[in-house]
Amino acid sequence: MIKILIADDEEFSRKQIKGELLCMEIPEDNILEAINGADALQKAKEQEIDILITDIRMPRMLGTELAQRVLQLYPNCKILFLSGYSDKEYLKTAIKLNVIDYIEKPLDPEEFATAVQKAMTEVSDTDKQYTGNNEYSTKLLEALFKNHSVDNDTLPQQFREFLENPFFAAAIISPCTEYEVDIIRVITERAAQYKIDVLSRFKNNGNIELLFAGKSNDIKIISEKIFNNFLSEANGEKYKCAIGNYVDKSKKIYISYENAVCALDNAFFYPPNTPVCFTETRQTAPDTNDVAHKLYASLSEEDFDNVHMILSLLYKSLYKNNAVLSAAAKKIYYAIFESIHMFFKNYFMPYNEEFSLYTSTFNIHEAQFLDDLNNHITVTLDKIEHLLKNTGHNSPVKTALYYIEKNYSNSNLSIVDIAQFCNVNSNYLCGMFKSSTGKTINNYVNNLRIEASKKLLLETNMHITQIANNCGFNDAKYFCKVFGKYTNQTPTEFRKKYK
Repeated sequence: MIKILIADDEEFSRKQIKGELLCMEIPEDNILEAINGADALQKAKEQEIDILITDIRMPRMLGTELAQRVLQLYPNCKILFLSGYSDKEYLKTAIKLNVIDYIEKPLDPEEFATAVQKAMTEVSDTDKQYTGNNEYSTKLLEALFKNHSVDNDTLPQQFREFLENPFFAAAIISPCTEYEVDIIRVITERAAQYKIDVLSRFKNNGNIELLFAGKSNDIKIISEKIFNNFLSEANGEKYKCAIGNYVDKSKKIYISYENAVCALDNAFFYPPNTPVCFTETRQTAPDTNDVAHKLYASLSEEDFDNVHMILSLLYKSLYKNNAVLSAAAKKIYYAIFESIHMFFKNYFMPYNEEFSLYTSTFNIHEAQFLDDLNNHITVTLDKIEHLLKNTGHNSPVKTALYYIEKNYSNSNLSIVDIAQFCNVNSNYLCGMFKSSTGKTINNYVNNLRIEASKKLLLETNMHITQIANNCGFNDAKYFCKVFGKYTNQTPTEFRKKYK
């Protein structure tokens, strides 16, 4: 009997669809339900299905991607798309996947029943001769990539012939946007033009893992050509493509796969849609420890030419660099954004919530490519430069903030000193400072000193007296009193709790 899987994140919608199927006298035991795309894919892996009825927009996996993955498992499965959104782009995907129908919500029972009946008609007993080769391909690749033993004598003929090839190269495609093409079909067709065999599987993280096999030791170069042919028709879609080194025995395939994984991380440092081949590391990691500090200093001096030069040098040092992990690059840019955020808070008052740099740092974690990080930080700095040049912010206050930042560790720093540096009357400066920042000068200076002392407490073993002196306090007892006022604990308690 035909098995039907309903994938929809809305409970009401699932119940309505199931009710319509029951009215068509389809047994309840033959109807499966899933609450999202990932759940549906798992259920499809556990039990063969004949018809997939899926919503388009679902959490964890779009219906279009779910359909593509299910068709990899069961090529004869019939697809019905349901959506509350009239979207031509999704309709194009439906056409390419050769679905039975595309039905808009709210559901029209008659239209729905006609579509289901059409799907059931196309699913015949003779059509259900699924050989399990797609599933077997997935299991075989899992074994090869993890260096598990494979008994060639028990393999189906097509897989024995595949492993009899003398040369192999593992590869990975990681889609960075929603894609519409049947990637595996296109790659397989391109590979056939070069007389290359392909095994493939989907991974839960959205990646597509491939194994190319052929009779030429140029298979790595050929694999790159296959990817370039595929990417030439990307139509605005973005992919990371990685290729491992070639190996000359099937038992070495795991080495090529491990290298492909490394190359996939390296793809972060290349433009989108660039096939990245694994190479042994020849470059050295750039020295980026000082970047955030130098950037902050240049911003405080409003030297934007130097700011852009610092960022340009950073980008050039990371671009196509195979000695750096993408996570390390993101950490560098995160530190930069923290320094920008600190500058913005310290030097540009009042702090405007609708231009919160702190929240924008989370875009770093979502970046797929180095260019994403560089573009994001460039746009942010352009906005800051525009604000500083065009909003007429208070120059004496900005000058005072700059002077305090440079001299807060001086225990003799006074309001008179600050006012003289700003060329204004001290009473006038105090009023203007409080109006702009919401804090008194003394409060602001003490806050800087306490923050600096926290860092020394956590990062060094300095004695409390020494920390007090380094942070602008002449007297350790007074330091402890101020520290307690700002943190509700003594310096010793703070160190024990957080170090």
